[in-house]
Amino acid sequence: MPPTVKSLRPGGSCPIYILEDPHAARLAEWDGDVASILMYRDYAIRTYLLFVVGTTIFS
Repeated sequence: MPPTVKSLRPGGSCPIYILEDPHAARLAEWDGDVASILMYRDYAIRTYLLFVVGTTIFS
């Protein structure tokens, strides 16, 4: 039987999981970590592009 992950708050921004398998717990942690990494990466790219466009326009 595959591991199951049940969310207590399915629509919430920070769901609480009832984890019935340690592997599923690790996967849930990885999902959160990857989401954070991608969020900061996107923020860095937007900031860099804003800097480049701004300095190009005002130079």
